[in-house]
Amino acid sequence: MTTQQILAFSVIGLMMAIFLWDRFSYDLVACCSLVLAVAVGIVPFDTAFSGFSDDIVIIVGSALIVSAGVVRSRIVDTTIKRSFPNLTKLHAQLALLLIVVAVLSAFIKNIGAGNGRLSGHPARRGL
Repeated sequence: MTTQQILAFSVIGLMMAIFLWDRFSYDLVACCSLVLAVAVGIVPFDTAFSGFSDDIVIIVGSALIVSAGVVRSRIVDTTIKRSFPNLTKLHAQLALLLIVVAVLSAFIKNIGAGNGRLSGHPARRGL
């Protein structure tokens, strides 16, 4: 094995060990691992953070922020408890979650594609 390969496996092994230790948040471990990979020369400095400018990273980050806001507001819990007071079994809750996610997912995907067609831009730019 070359020195680069040993360094790469060492960084990955260290990262996995810290993930398993579960003492630090995963985003901190990932960013520190990227900085370490740049410091030891595995990843070139000029391209190290170029992935953060990709559209999908911004979309996923936005979805995580909205998701955290919805969870903290407890609007979903309150709505389900008021709408379905007898829904206490795990299987019934999972079935309801499956149906709701499937329906909402279909609408969300179609909204993005429809906006792309109407605006004349690719669908990924409308999201």
